Amino acid sequence: MRVLIAEDDLISRKILSKFLAPYGETVLAAHGDEALKLYEEAQSSGAPFDVILLDMMMPHKHGLEVLEIIRRKEREAGTASSVPILMLTGQGDAIQINQAKTLGISDYMLKPVDEMKLIRELQRLELITDPQDQWK
Repeated sequence: MRVLIAEDDLISRKILSKFLAPYGETVLAAHGDEALKLYEEAQSSGAPFDVILLDMMMPHKHGLEVLEIIRRKEREAGTASSVPILMLTGQGDAIQINQAKTLGISDYMLKPVDEMKLIRELQRLELITDPQDQWK
């Protein structure tokens, strides 16, 4: 599994990466512009991300703007399926969450992200199977 973690807080990026390391490769972005650049590079290289964890509040480009651009690029490319995007937010602002849902997030998670909730969400998205696999 290839995961793009777009989060402006360094500690949060490292924690999320540690949570997901047993399941595959994590690529880290510190702001919205970097996230879009990495997304585009992954698409053009033929090794797209299996899931994106996208912080709502980031510098350079807000998470909602990044989400909107990714979904537009998918439509323009005629992509059969959209990459799952989990929006991360520290605020739980209903208006922004509803806007993100309208733009096409798979789900959202409140920060700080709980490891087991994240793993369960990735299972729901059928990106991983058993969380115990990491210890086998």
